[in-house]
Amino acid sequence: MARGHECYTGLRPRRERTPERAAIGNALSVACALGNVFPFMYAKMLSKEAQGRLLSACVMVCQVVAFGAAVLCAVGWDVTISVGGVERSMVLLFCVFLTAGVGTLSNVTFWALAGRCEGDHSTKALGTGMTVGGLVVTWAATIIQRAGCSPRFSATVFMFMVRQGL
Repeated sequence: MARGHECYTGLRPRRERTPERAAIGNALSVACALGNVFPFMYAKMLSKEAQGRLLSACVMVCQVVAFGAAVLCAVGWDVTISVGGVERSMVLLFCVFLTAGVGTLSNVTFWALAGRCEGDHSTKALGTGMTVGGLVVTWAATIIQRAGCSPRFSATVFMFMVRQGL
């Protein structure tokens, strides 16, 4: 599942291309933190019974939304929008908010779903899969960033690589 920090990791060498410049990390951190409201919204919008019935559907919807947000981020991360006369990276910030939100929600619901299975094989597999997913992003970020040099490939390529690792 995509998480907002993946966008920041890939954007780091290109932060000077954003209107926020070095402050983009702060804006992305806030967008990630705001995405944490998704599980609370899910809990408030559905009854306990409905939450239990819809775990699988929720995980699937999160995957589809994350895919769409990753593609949007890959093609539109550098698009800016004027907000109050100041240029902002609203597409990027929206994508980070969305991926952070569905990432958090899918983790919460998927762990609940895995906990229903007998034995601990499903939770072991889930933990391993999440670890490998994080390693893919770290690997891609390591490849893209060369010390003291320009990045090896564009942020769009990085976002597509992250999408493949999800």
